[in-house]
Amino acid sequence: IFSIAISGNLADYFSTSIAGQAKWHYDFHKVTLASTAVFSYAGLIPACLYGYLWWAGRGSALAVSFLELLCLYGYSITIYIPISILWLIFVKVGWLQWILVLVG
Repeated sequence: IFSIAISGNLADYFSTSIAGQAKWHYDFHKVTLASTAVFSYAGLIPACLYGYLWWAGRGSALAVSFLELLCLYGYSITIYIPISILWLIFVKVGWLQWILVLVG
């Protein structure tokens, strides 16, 4: 969460300095937005998937716990830490930033 917010603020700083703007201010709302996005992805998707698997697999011997799904999705979002750092390198290439997010 913090690496996404810090990288977002640094990317804004670099883009304003490249554009020649004299004044830049940090944005603490990026921490809130990043935490909302990460916790929604890491909490709601496993909950919905667990509900679907519970509904679809009644009577099945294969059971997946909610904690296992939560851990799986938690580990799946660790790729966004290096991607948020790579965003700093490609500040002027906006389309490449979005490709990095889609690849992640």
